[in-house]
Amino acid sequence: MGKTTEMSLHDDVLGLSREQALRAHLGINFYPPHPRQVVEDTVRAFKEHWAGGLDDLDELARRCHLRRADGLYRYYETFLNGYGEDFV
Repeated sequence: MGKTTEMSLHDDVLGLSREQALRAHLGINFYPPHPRQVVEDTVRAFKEHWAGGLDDLDELARRCHLRRADGLYRYYETFLNGYGEDFV
């Protein structure tokens, strides 16, 4: 269910920006919910990654409070691979 929801958040019908979709993904697909600081750190790290300023996946994972970069593909593949790059 999480992967389907993650991908549907990018649907043009919803009209969400990448940041809004990431915030929704973090709020909907994880139980127990992430602490506010984890959400803010993850969003900040992905925004830097999307802007081209954070290409090191190990560093991105660390900033998202993950132990290893493979966790990025497990939890954030849609956002990591640039799906929805045309969003605001």
